[in-house]
Formats: sequence, C-alpha cells, structure tokens
Amino acid sequence: MSDGDNQRKLASDLAGIDPADRTAQELFEAQQRLKALMDALPVGVNFSDDVTCQRIFANPASQAEFEVEPEGNISASAPDAGAPGRQAKFLCEGRELSASELPIQRAVAENRIIPPTELEIELGQRPIRPFR
Repeated sequence: MSDGDNQRKLASDLAGIDPADRTAQELFEAQQRLKALMDALPVGVNFSDDVTCQRIFANPASQAEFEVEPEGNISASAPDAGAPGRQAKFLCEGRELSASELPIQRAVAENRIIPPTELEIELGQRPIRPFR
C-alpha cells in the first residue's frame, strides 16, 4: 500500500470519529512513530517531557551507554538519590558539572537550544567515552 493509500485509509477511518477521539488517536500514532524512530537510532538520545528535568528518558543506544534498563532514569536531578543519573559524574574538560549545568537542564531552564557539548561521564568508578 502506498503512502497516499495509507493516508486516504486513515482519513476514511477517522472520518466518523469524534474530533477529540481523533486527536487522541493521531497523538497516539505520532508517539508510536517517535518511539520507533528513537528505538532505531544508533546513537544515544535523551529527552525529558518534564519541565524540571527530574525524569530523563533514554533511547536504547543511550540506555546501553548508561547501563540502565528502559525504565532507568538518567537525570542527574532525579528526586530518587538512587537513580542511575544521580550515580554518574558528568565532566566537561575535567570539571564536574552540577545538574543545572547539564545541556538538557539548561535547555529547559533557559528555553533555548544549547550548542552541542562534549561530556565525559563516569558511571561509578568507570569512565565511558565522551558523550555529546
């Protein structure tokens, strides 16, 4: 089935649905496409849908780098002191960064795009490769 056929079928399927239900369905489908994309990326990607960045999600590539399970919170500002992100040290040019200096937290706090920053991350006593 071509993309055009898929779009026509979706439009036909949604035609008889309440607009609120249609919006919920479209949102669900968009989330599923985003999840599939994140899962397929060969590089680590982290994001937060929490304005305080107390919960940061990681795609499978990033989960492997941080050695966490899919439900593992890699936020350095997680409320749970045992969260994997709270156990890691984040360094830039040898200096340990505070949680508020980290790129995701800064992007949210400053409401702007933060230029790429290369970080070194130590998980317990074991450093991992530089992380962008």
